[in-house]
Amino acid sequence: MTAYERWELPLLDARGNEVAREEERNVKPLTASDLQKIREEAYQDGLEEGQQEGFDAGHKEGMEKGHKEGFAAGEKEGREQGAEKGLEETREDVAAKLDRLEPLMAELLVPIRRHEDELETALVNLTAVLSRAVLYRELSLDSSQIRAVVRKAMATLPSTTENVRIHIHPDDYQFVSEVAERFEA
Repeated sequence: MTAYERWELPLLDARGNEVAREEERNVKPLTASDLQKIREEAYQDGLEEGQQEGFDAGHKEGMEKGHKEGFAAGEKEGREQGAEKGLEETREDVAAKLDRLEPLMAELLVPIRRHEDELETALVNLTAVLSRAVLYRELSLDSSQIRAVVRKAMATLPSTTENVRIHIHPDDYQFVSEVAERFEA
């Protein structure tokens, strides 16, 4: 083309509508090798596209499944570790409370024994005074008979260890009973 373009009358059909011109082209017919080449290219394109889509879908599915399995395994392991740690902390706490209660229970039993000894001595002295008053006799030489009588009298009295009542918080009952079992009291 040059600086000007040649204008041509448009083609019209029987109704007067414009019809596109068909330009003549040099189109050569396709050969069997051309068709084979086109099929192979289409096959390769489809194969690559299918592989990519399959890979993407498989990767996504694998990631989701792996995440779910990993999350479930992590949650289970976390719960087990938490339970073990909680149990260990509870054992340590119970051991510390028992260590604190044991001396307290021992301190409670000492006054009871001391009270029984003092009661026995007081009863021996009372019996000696009563014996002197009744018999007008000094028993300081041999008081073993009186001791035997007092022990027999003490055996008939209710035990002071059975009458001891300790008021404790209900949460501490388990610990106190464990310590009491150690002292068989």
